[in-house]
Amino acid sequence: MSWTEHVLQFWEGVHKRSSNVHIGNTNAIDYVNYFEKVGPFARDLQKATSVLDVGPGFGRFLNDQRSKDKHAIEISELGRSRLAERGVKACAPGEIGSVGVDLAACLSVVQHCDEPAFKVILADTFRALRPGGRLYMNGIHGGHHTPSPEGLLHGGRCSYSPARVRELAAEAGFGVENDHVYRLGATEIWVFRLRKP
Repeated sequence: MSWTEHVLQFWEGVHKRSSNVHIGNTNAIDYVNYFEKVGPFARDLQKATSVLDVGPGFGRFLNDQRSKDKHAIEISELGRSRLAERGVKACAPGEIGSVGVDLAACLSVVQHCDEPAFKVILADTFRALRPGGRLYMNGIHGGHHTPSPEGLLHGGRCSYSPARVRELAAEAGFGVENDHVYRLGATEIWVFRLRKP
């Protein structure tokens, strides 16, 4: 079983149980707290008429975006169904079109994704953004990570150095507007603001 299949099975189970143990505890303010480290996320969000959340969990961030055109890329079919019931245009990875969103957010997702899945996230988001649109994202490097199907998801991580994130972003066509790295024990937490030219 590939890591991506393992992740899919895990999230489907979480959505079936409506569990808040592993996901769903983030709120819109959590996005602001992370992403303000690299730019005026709150201002960009206020100005945006359309938003994309990559890996939205139960969609609390999107729920707060009233009067905006809302999109999501969600691995769980049940999750996509629940988001659609709330007016979110939810797609599986690899399926979103050129919808012209102003702003995209990807909070605490890529540490659960192997590199091919990370590349899909970047390609999907690049395609979905309008020219000049921004992607705010975070992830981890170092510390404890177990990128294998045998690892527990909530303890299992895929680690990406900030240098590797820059390389992957450039390969996808993004420019890096800003980044911020800080340490939490043995782990580096990185936050990036990327822009589609």
